[in-house]
Amino acid sequence: MHFRIVCAMFASLRTARARCNLDLVTNPSLIKFIETISAKLDEGAIVDDPELISPFTTDWTQRVKGNSDLLVRPKDHQGVVDVVKAAIQCRVKLQIQGGNTSLSGGSVPQAGEVLLSLSRLNSRCEVDPDTLMAKVDAGVTLERLQREAMKYHLMPGVDLASRGSATIGGMAATNAGGLHVLRYGSMRSSVVSLRCVWGDGTESPRNIPLAKDNSGISFSPLVVGSEGTLAVITELSLRLVPVSASRAVAVVPFMWIPEAVSFAGKVRRMTDSISAIEMISKRAIRVVEESKGVIFPIKDPFEIVLLLEIASNGNASNELTEILDGSLDESQSQSTLLGMDGGTLAGLWFWRESITEAIQRRGEPLKLDLSVPIAALGELWQSIDTIQKGLAGRLEVVRFGHLGDGNIHVNLLGAEDILKRAEVEIYQLVAGLDGSITAEHGIGTLKKEFLQLVRTERELARMRELIEIFNPGRTLNPNVLL
Repeated sequence: MHFRIVCAMFASLRTARARCNLDLVTNPSLIKFIETISAKLDEGAIVDDPELISPFTTDWTQRVKGNSDLLVRPKDHQGVVDVVKAAIQCRVKLQIQGGNTSLSGGSVPQAGEVLLSLSRLNSRCEVDPDTLMAKVDAGVTLERLQREAMKYHLMPGVDLASRGSATIGGMAATNAGGLHVLRYGSMRSSVVSLRCVWGDGTESPRNIPLAKDNSGISFSPLVVGSEGTLAVITELSLRLVPVSASRAVAVVPFMWIPEAVSFAGKVRRMTDSISAIEMISKRAIRVVEESKGVIFPIKDPFEIVLLLEIASNGNASNELTEILDGSLDESQSQSTLLGMDGGTLAGLWFWRESITEAIQRRGEPLKLDLSVPIAALGELWQSIDTIQKGLAGRLEVVRFGHLGDGNIHVNLLGAEDILKRAEVEIYQLVAGLDGSITAEHGIGTLKKEFLQLVRTERELARMRELIEIFNPGRTLNPNVLL
């Protein structure tokens, strides 16, 4: 893609006004901002063509659409420093964007903010096999890091279905979780250190991957999960984990989620080799069948299936077989699907990883990313059924998620007024169960009004105080989180 470059080649402000798009011409702050950064950024870093900017102003779900007159794409840490300082000086707001895979509206400019894309900040992707760490630029995609790490039989602990687009910086900013939180934790567990540019224009001095550093308050865990409201992450050091020599997968059907929760608990007591316990509703299976033109192999009745993955350096297939023999009755064992080699493993994971795309083909879903104490999963599931029935066929609900950490992804399809009603009822239900309205997607812009359901006024006030310290005037992501 060739970007139309603005202002870098301008000989004067008059020329700049002639060549910028009409909205830029009428915005003196943006003109000053462009003049300030054009001499510091490389050719290709500044874009004002509305058609080229447009893909950056709509989120992955297509539900959140914003607007911006200017896109800046620095390719190194110093470029980010220059952009943030210029924004402060010119009183311009910035919307930070990684791979634009946000599912809560957190990467889209809502009020004409300048888009600060980190997609070109991707030169460094270095793996140190001796320390099991990687040092990467924020714009590196997860898939690229996985490829580099695999050369040494290593992998990042966090894995996402959007691995081809999701960037490491964006994943850290939102504290992404994904498929293996049960075993390896979320991004906060993986980030050893990071380099960033704070919202006041100062920069963190170093990114040194010390495994142990107890010299006072650590700022890296504060930045991870702050959704760009404190700083722009530019570089990270991450823990890597060895790739297990052997993997095996089982898909087990259940008629009721408490049975699945009990089974998962029993399995967790039997082994520490579990790398995933994923739950998939019958409706999600049917949506994949309709989208992909395939038929799910389990014929016996079920309401939910669990995808259980064992990963170890021993014989995962034998271990999985022993676990199933010791925890399932005969009829359920006969209905269970097993994946013991590369082809069958991929074939079973297909049903889990195809869900999001299949839902998207049905419309623009409202995606609720919920977590509750695992013991409350059954009550949450049943209560959502009740809400759906109360709306008399006007609401479609597609559920899947991570049973091992109590995280359900609830996808809602229907008319906007119905979606809004269901959203409010479900969030109130989650709050009543001492849960969270977002387990791994973040608050973004879509969930701001509901944050007070799960956070006290004092907690919200402390968040605002922190933002004011590190991002005074809210130059960065002014409409995200709070």
